[in-house]
Order: sequence, then structure tokens, then C-alpha cells
Amino acid sequence: MFSSVAQRRRRSASTRILVPDKFSATRYEVSQGTLQDAPEITRERGKTGATVSPEALTGVPGDLNFLSVFSEADHFSMQLVIVHYHLNRGGVSQVIINHLKSLAASKSGLVIDRVAILYGGRRAGWPDSIFDHPPPFELELIQVGDLEYDTLSETGSRDLTSSMRSSLIAHGFNHDNTILHIHNHSLGKNSALPTTIAELATDGYRVLLQVHDFAEDFRPENFLHLAGVFNCHDNDGLSARLYPQSPGIHYAVLNGRDRDIFVRSGIAGERLHLLANSVASFTRFPDRQQARQAVSEKLELSNRQMLVTYPVRGIRRKNLGEMLLLSALDPREATYAVTLAPLNPLEAGSFAHWHRLARDLRLPCRFDVGGEAGLDYSTILAATDCLVTTSVAEGFGMVFLEAWLSGCPLVGRNLPEITADFSAAGIELEMLYDQLRIPLSMVDRKTVCERLLNTYHAVSASYNQPLIEHATLQQQLDKLMGDGCVDFAFLDGALQEDVIRAVVGSTRLTDNVLDANPKLKQTFRIDPDTTAEMIEKYAGIVREKFSVESAGRQLQQVYQRVGHSLGGGNVEPLPRGQAILNSFLNIQRLHPIRLETWPLRRSSTN
Repeated sequence: MFSSVAQRRRRSASTRILVPDKFSATRYEVSQGTLQDAPEITRERGKTGATVSPEALTGVPGDLNFLSVFSEADHFSMQLVIVHYHLNRGGVSQVIINHLKSLAASKSGLVIDRVAILYGGRRAGWPDSIFDHPPPFELELIQVGDLEYDTLSETGSRDLTSSMRSSLIAHGFNHDNTILHIHNHSLGKNSALPTTIAELATDGYRVLLQVHDFAEDFRPENFLHLAGVFNCHDNDGLSARLYPQSPGIHYAVLNGRDRDIFVRSGIAGERLHLLANSVASFTRFPDRQQARQAVSEKLELSNRQMLVTYPVRGIRRKNLGEMLLLSALDPREATYAVTLAPLNPLEAGSFAHWHRLARDLRLPCRFDVGGEAGLDYSTILAATDCLVTTSVAEGFGMVFLEAWLSGCPLVGRNLPEITADFSAAGIELEMLYDQLRIPLSMVDRKTVCERLLNTYHAVSASYNQPLIEHATLQQQLDKLMGDGCVDFAFLDGALQEDVIRAVVGSTRLTDNVLDANPKLKQTFRIDPDTTAEMIEKYAGIVREKFSVESAGRQLQQVYQRVGHSLGGGNVEPLPRGQAILNSFLNIQRLHPIRLETWPLRRSSTN
């Protein structure tokens, strides 16, 4: 890798130097004459110093190894372009912010001279200032309208490849000195992006594709959209388009589950990287007493009430109905608050429904306290006694780590396939439950099975999958309900509402649910003042293994491996794309609330 264009110097015609073949890392070309664009290998950022001379190298230039040269240097440099559809607050945008902070704090040997973010145009909540101190690189935001979601495209047609090529070249990000770090390319938000990636990789750009979420993970609308755009209804064929393969295309995943899925699909191990999200420490909490007073006034809380905060946007997979149920079951004086409303109009109906239900049943729940209520996030956390999560699906699960840095215990639903990496790091999450068991005496077993089967068959058809034999599916359902209970997360929204209404109206049914969930009883007995030692222990692990600095070192190591790979050449299809879909499309992973269309269809028992 090479220093930036600004560090390159014109050499006289009599000077004969070796010019590394940019990012290819495979050979050196002997060049003569005026070398306006010949970069120098430098030891530190800002120094044009020590050019590697021919005399310093041995062997035939064509056989020289790129890595052997840079193993003797302290630093080498590159340019980076980060690509995402938008920069709206939260989600992937927060990951990008944390990556930028990680890179700014890293002391490893890779020097990044310039960073640009290509995005579609939306950036609601993007901070005016990201860094506490000036970063060691320039940062530019470059709007490329064709990167917007297909659903938000004004023209309905686009030439994303041309738009990105011209933007990259116009801003000096050429294929021979730039890595492209692209987020969630295969999710179906912008159907032109996978093809553009293949074209840019053929041009010679080295690419890191970071997959946070999968269209195959019960997002049939996304998958159908992609299949229609590509006119490809064979799953292996569609995956071949979504996950291009070449020596210069690398993949990054958030957890061990996703890494295993990609290994089964045929992505080569040397181009597959585990890149956990970094967790930034909270450094400026306001005074708790002042924060508590501000929050109590806004939310009309008494001095005795606990504040249990769900720090998310309330989209469907966050399972807000379960938060309502917890508030109904909780014997303490506790108010449950979700911080933000969804921005996506498709999610608004679900959020509004649970908001209305909580109001109608007079449950101690508050909604959008960080938005409509106008409370600052740090103020909310400073006033919080306990954090809660009821989500049924996550790409990384930031709340499972951030909770400990906030100084609050975390309760609610565990997601073992996601949190296994955290447990391996020493964060046990022993206070969380894997299921919230509802006695089948409260819901009709036949109705539950029918609705699960109907939903599963509809989803399978959307993914163009053959139907599994009814007897096989029934055996799987029997396993899920074999002990006379069903997990609340397997109920559709109407049945969830039935359970909530039943619990609110009956002390006996409340006791039945608590008896079926011993861990939930323990949750409601947690005293935040007695969990300080556990919180500090887990916070220490997060700071050590998931810190901004640790993530920066890991991220730069990945960039080095991407930069050292060959660019250009043919792009090949993914060998076994069906393996990705098979890993996700399982009735035991099906949660109807993720898929329902709102307004909610109420159950016949209401």
C-alpha cells in the first residue's frame, strides 16, 4: 500500500526506481522517466522520506513479494471509502461512526490518509462532530443519489455503477490506492449495488463487504424484490449475483454464526473475517439526581418508580408486545420506556399499535422518550435503573454489551445464537431468559400451530422453497410445545395481545406465567444496587475486548489483508448459495411478529 497523492514527488528522468504494483502485492515494475504518480514507501505519516531503492531489494523485480518490503517499514498508507445507503442515526450508521473513531485511535502500522463516506443523501441525526481530537485522516461525505433505497428512488431507474465510478475518480479515489468498505450490500435495499460491486471489483478496486443483516433471514419482501429485479428465481443463481467472489472481494461478519454460514456457502476462509462491532464508552453522563428529576418531570414518574429502559428503535423484530407483557407482570413500581420510534413507514403501524394498547390497558409504558418526549439519550441512561431487551433477532446485539458500560443491569430475552460470542468472552448474561413461556391453557394450541404453519408455508413460498412434509413440521412444533408451554415470541401479534389482556385482568393468570418462568421471577427481584460488582466485571471485559481501540486494531488488520489481495480479474459466483437460506429458514427460528402486516388483525377471541 502507498502514501497519498499529496505525498508523491516528481522524480527526474535520470532516476530509476522500483514502483510497487499498487495494491496487487504480487510484483514490482521497473520504471524510468518522470514518475508523477509513483508513490513512496514511508515510515510515518507526513514524511515523504526513505524511498526504497533498487539497491535495498534483492532478487528479480518481478518476483519480489509486496509483504516482504512492508514488513521492514513501520507504516504504510492507503485511502478508504465507506459505502452505505444513508447516514440516519442508529444501526449501521453508528457502526460507521465507531469504525471512524476506532481508526482514529489505532496505533498500528496502517496509515489511512483520506476517508470518504458515499451515501444516498439521508443523514438525520448524523453528528456535526465525531471526534474528540482531530483525526489523522481527512474525512469527506459524498452524496451519490443512486445509492438510495429502491423504494425512495425518484426516477425508478439508475446507473449506480456509473455514478459511483465517476464520484470515486472525481475525488481521487482510484482503484490502485483505495479500499471500498461496503455495508449490507445484499439486503435488497438497493438492487443495483451487487452488480456495481462486481463491476468495481473487475476495475481493480479491493472490496470489503460487511454483512450485518441477511435478506434470507425472514425478510421475504427483500428477497422477492431482488429475485424480481434480477429475474432469477433459482436461489443458488440469485445468491451467485448477491455474493460475488474474486481474490479482491473479502467479506466481514459480526459473529460466529454468520461466519459459519458463509463457510458452508463456500466463501474462502482467507477472504472471510470476523469483525465484531466496537462499543464506545459513555464518557459524559449527567448527574444522576438531575437526570432523574428531568426524566421524572417529562414522563410523570414518582420518586419510587423504577425506570426500565429499552434503548432501541421500536421496529417489529424488537418485539414490543413482550415489553408490555413484562410491564404487566412486574410486581414492582416500574415504568418501561422505549427510546425511539421507527423511521421506516412500514414499521410505524406496529409501533402505534403497541403504544395504543399500553395506553388502553393503562400499562406503565412510555414510547419514543428520546424523540417525542425530547429527552437526551445520556440523560435517559443516567436516570435508568435497569435496561431491558425483548428482541427476537439481531445482527450483532449491541445492547448485550452497551448495558454494562451504562452502569445498569440488563434483563429480558437472550439470543443464544448471537450472544454465544459474548459468553465465550466471559459475559455470561445469566439474568436473561431464552424463552418467555406461556401456558397453553391461556392460548389455544391448535390456533398457535395453525398460524405458525400458515406463516411458515407463506414464507417458504416467498423464498421459492419446496414444502416440507406436514408430519415433519408437526414434529418440530410438538418439540417447541412439548412441556405444555409456548414461547411468547412464537405467537403472532393478535395472540400476544390476547395474552397481555388476560394477564392484566387476572392475578391468577399472572401467577401462572410467573410460575412457568422462574428466571423471570428472579429478574423482578433484582436490586440494581447489588449488581455493581457484576456490572463492573462485565464492563471491564467490554472495554478490553470490544473497545474502540481494540476494534481499530482488528479493522486495520482486515484492511491490510484486503489491500494485499489481487485486484481485477474475473468475478465468480458463490459456490453454495442455498446453504445461506437453509441456515435461516427454519420454523424454530420463525417469529410471526417480524412478518406481520399492520394494522394488526385481531384474534377471534377478542
